[in-house]
Formats: sequence, structure tokens, C-alpha cells
Amino acid sequence: MSHKNCSSKIRTREEFYCELKREIARVRRYGHRITLLLIEPEEQLEGAELQEFKDELIRQLRTSDCAFFFGENRFAVILPNTHEAGGEAAALRIKRLICSAMNRRRSAPLALSSGVISLDSGVAQDIDYLVNDLEKDLERDKRCQSVDLREKKHQTVHAGKILFIGIDDEFVQQTGRLSGDEYDVSLVDAQQIMETLTGSSQIPVVIMGPDTDADEKTAITEKIRSNRELNNIYVVWLQNDAEAAAPDGEALCDIILSAKITPEILWAVIFQGLKIIALRQSCNETERFSGVLHSISAAAHQLNQPLQIIVGRLELIMLNMEDVPENREIIDDIKAMRTQALLAADINKKIGRLTKYQNKLPE
Repeated sequence: MSHKNCSSKIRTREEFYCELKREIARVRRYGHRITLLLIEPEEQLEGAELQEFKDELIRQLRTSDCAFFFGENRFAVILPNTHEAGGEAAALRIKRLICSAMNRRRSAPLALSSGVISLDSGVAQDIDYLVNDLEKDLERDKRCQSVDLREKKHQTVHAGKILFIGIDDEFVQQTGRLSGDEYDVSLVDAQQIMETLTGSSQIPVVIMGPDTDADEKTAITEKIRSNRELNNIYVVWLQNDAEAAAPDGEALCDIILSAKITPEILWAVIFQGLKIIALRQSCNETERFSGVLHSISAAAHQLNQPLQIIVGRLELIMLNMEDVPENREIIDDIKAMRTQALLAADINKKIGRLTKYQNKLPE
């Protein structure tokens, strides 16, 4: 397919309205389909950069396509004989290739948003109404691109309880004073730890002191790690210098510290542990969201094939029946069915757009 446009310049907004009227007349007369694009850079382009953008936009269009300066840093494109699926593909290609070309010479990366609507023979003649729909779709794409699923630099840590096992009560109280009012710091018996943990979802940190031997620490930590509701708990072991860690201790707990640590340093470690917990929970939510998007993508892909078959078979039936005048009423019904099948295909493509979030998920 050629992407060299017959026009070497971007046409005006007034010419867009005139050309759109002509294309709508053709669509209504011949039953063709056209797609409109509205493209907007995320920042105002001026001078040489604006001209470079125009040149790159023209370079990516076909001979039959037309591009127009729509105003307010926006550019409209008319794609004749193009279904919405082809328009979506064109919009993605234009955004990718223009940004790739211009970002080689920019200090900050450029991003584009695009609106896409497709028009068939049933299109309304109110052009302002169509333009309004196109602008709404552009705003939808801008909202999609503004959603940032990456890890935030400043995450809020979760308040809750911090449990100590096998450590001096005075040390626990000193740590509690450092933690402030957001955290309930308490000392519990090793025999009651699992009952305490199971009964509350607000215990993000467990600290096991030197008065609990290594085997017991290992047993408790194994129980925590094997429980799906508790495995995000941040587990800290405090051990005497002469005490050897359990064979699998380092793999089980999150960190092993000296029993001689001060409450101030321990609280700094706890605070970092709380941030790690928040990150773990965010990753779990992201994984679930990714699974939902994958299911949507797979369903949309599977639905697309029978829709294509239905449209293709309907077109073949119409071709075989066109020469018989008596079939005119049946052909009209088949055309109506074909229109609805194409509409279903376009709706399916819109559903498939949701999967663009997958590319923003952190790895």
C-alpha cells in the first residue's frame, strides 16, 4: 500500500468541511465507508517542529487520504473506503512513526492522541454532530494515555499493627514511640502469633527477636509464607551475633538483623519494609488487571473471526442474487444485516482498545 499523499501540504479547516460533505454524499450514494481521524500532539508545536510534524503526517498517508489543519494544535484526516479497524490501525501507525521520527531530534519525547470514527451509508448529514463525536473520541484517547499504571515514586505506606515476638518489652515500647499514632506496636506470645495474624488483615510487619530460637522462627515464618492471606507480611529476624541462621532462614524471612540494633535503625528498616509491602500489593493488583485485559483481548480476537466470515458470506450472497429483480427485497434485508455485522465488528474493535493498557503495565 502506498503511503505517499498526492497533496504536498495540509489543507485548511474550511476545506475539511467541504471535502467531508463530498465524501458523505459518496458514502450515502454508493454504500462505501470512510473513517475520520483527529490527531493532537500533547504539546503545542511551532515553527520548524510544526512543519516537520506536517511533513511526517503527509508522508504516512495514502494517495487517496486527505489531511487538514483543524486548529487548536489539531489535525484532521479523511480516510476514504476505510472501516474503523483500518482507521484504528492507521492512527496507531501514524502515532508510532511520527513520534519515532521526531523524537530523534527532541530533548523530551513527543506523544500524540487520536480520535477515530467510521461512517457508513446511514451516516447523519449533520457535520457538526459528526465532528463532535470525533472530538469526544479524541478526548477518550487522551484520558487513556493519561492513565499511568507505572510504579509511583512516592507511595503511601499502609498503617496497621506491627507485632514483636521474643524481644524485650522496653525495646518494643521505644520502637512504638518512634512509629507515632499510625501504627499499633505490640508484643505477642509465639504460641499465639498465627491466631493473631489470622484474625486481622492490618498486620503488615512481624519482628521475631533473639528470645525466639531459629527453629521456631523458621516454623512461624513457614506458616506465614504458606498462607495466601498472609504471604505479603514483611518478616524481620533479630538474632544474636553468635547465633547461626536456620538453613533456609534467609529465603524465608525478608531480612535478618543483629539483636544489637537500635530502635531508631530498626524503625527505618520497618518503614522500608512497609513500602515493600505496598509495592507487593500494587504488583498483585497489576497482575490481576493484566489477566482481565488478556481475557478481553483474547475474546475480542476470537469474536473478530466469525464477524469477518458473516460479512464475507453476506457479500457473496448479495453478489449471487443481484441479477434477479425479485430478490431486491431480500437483498435489502441482507444489506441491513451486513450493516449491523459491520457495526458489531467496529464495537469489537473499540472493546479491543482496552488492551492498550497492557503496554503500560510495569514488568
